[in-house]
Amino acid sequence: KQYLQRLQIYLESLDRHPAIYSAKINDEYPPRRQPDFSPESKAAFKEFAGIDIPAQVEGQRGPSYLQLSNFPLDGVLLENHPLLTYYHWFWTMGSGWEPLQSDIAKTYQRHWGDDFVSIHPPATRCPPYWGGGGEVSWVQNWTYINPNPSRILLSCDELRALAKGRPGQKIFNSIQGIAYRRDLAPRNVIPSPAPAWLENEMDSSYISPAPDAIREAFWCLLSRQVAAIGTFGTGSLFASTSPSTDHRFTNPESGKVFSEMIRKVMQPLSPMLLKLPEIEAEIAILESFSNVIFGGNHTNSWSSGRIGDLHMALQYAGLQTSVVYEDELLAGGGGRLRLLFLPGLETVSAALHARLQELQKAGLILVGDELTYAALTPDFRLHSLVSNPKLPQRAKQQQQAQGKTILAMLKDVYRPTMRREQDDVLLQCRRFNEAEYLFVINDRRVFGDYLGAWGLMEEKGLPIETELSLDSKYDQAYDLVSHRAVELDSEAQGSRLKLRLEAGDGRLLMLLRRQKIARLEL
Repeated sequence: KQYLQRLQIYLESLDRHPAIYSAKINDEYPPRRQPDFSPESKAAFKEFAGIDIPAQVEGQRGPSYLQLSNFPLDGVLLENHPLLTYYHWFWTMGSGWEPLQSDIAKTYQRHWGDDFVSIHPPATRCPPYWGGGGEVSWVQNWTYINPNPSRILLSCDELRALAKGRPGQKIFNSIQGIAYRRDLAPRNVIPSPAPAWLENEMDSSYISPAPDAIREAFWCLLSRQVAAIGTFGTGSLFASTSPSTDHRFTNPESGKVFSEMIRKVMQPLSPMLLKLPEIEAEIAILESFSNVIFGGNHTNSWSSGRIGDLHMALQYAGLQTSVVYEDELLAGGGGRLRLLFLPGLETVSAALHARLQELQKAGLILVGDELTYAALTPDFRLHSLVSNPKLPQRAKQQQQAQGKTILAMLKDVYRPTMRREQDDVLLQCRRFNEAEYLFVINDRRVFGDYLGAWGLMEEKGLPIETELSLDSKYDQAYDLVSHRAVELDSEAQGSRLKLRLEAGDGRLLMLLRRQKIARLEL
């Protein structure tokens, strides 16, 4: 109450300044939440659940199920399991953070009006559950685009899964304008020959992201329906007369690429892209609250681990995927999915187990792995991949091999309707009425002369030529960036087209099943 009163006084001091239109609320707070064992907290939980806080509660996540002597052998937790009850209460209401977050957002909007945008980042750095971030306008993540720029797609998919719990909530993603030097060019390793930028930056901690990686990540973000695209750390993107002591400007091409993508792609196409719907997902990766609490398999917004590797493998397989939270399944969702992947799903609630069985009986294909909890028999098992990000070339090879394994395993039950010749070409699609909007993105990269000497990121993009095979027959194809028609070879059984993509570049093709466009009227 006192916090909100002080906030109101602060807002009144700003009056209604026209330059203020948004605010970030409680930046990076969720990772710092911890259980409270004060008398007030104990009483609140007892009033809610009718039991005391379980003795095993120590931190914001539960103990591993392997450490619990009475944990069900089949991996299925009853709904009234004391630890599950406590942790669901703690994250959704018991810490008090979601109600406070919502009250702060409402206070801002009462002062500035309904158009004021409240933002919470990083929204998915907590267990997967609906309601995380409170009633803010936009939920946001930021993504470091190394070692794989397209990992930003998983970040978007997790935000989308979260926002489904609050109809009308939008998603906002950022390409980090800085890169941790320790992850890309550690100071204790001096390569020979050393890149030119190193001479003046021996002690820098944050450096410029690789230009081709920025371009690729930008195209990936544009393929998703996001409310905005942002960045942080402009000192590493653009030269400054008063440079930051932390954020160093080590590559002059990085900022140029960012500006170029805004000018040539984002600005002219944003009005359309803001309204263009994403396709209805046929493939999803399940993220489960109970599994994260007791099993620990979660990305924490870093697009990493089993889920990160699986998402990358699906990209390289040419399969457009999504993320689904267990809340959506328990609310009756998932009926339109055809494939559901269950990476590292070692424990579930009884309700989720029942729902998975129900969806499986209705025809949903479940793809588990060697860790899938004992009570469930998935339709397929895919040995999980946990790659080493310090060996990016090897990791990409493993992810692409996993993608081929997935396609071979599912060949009798699922076939992508759009395919390309090379694994390094990523396909993402959006749709409006009869028009398909196909994003074709070049992920072919090698070690370059900026960061390649350390061997921790293949940062240099290469051109690529590819042929696309489309199962549907299209009559016209248009490149919406270069504003020209694309040659299309169509037959009764489908269409084909050839493209050349420059380093890290992408294309946005509009595919139509009708005669060519003669003129446009606005």
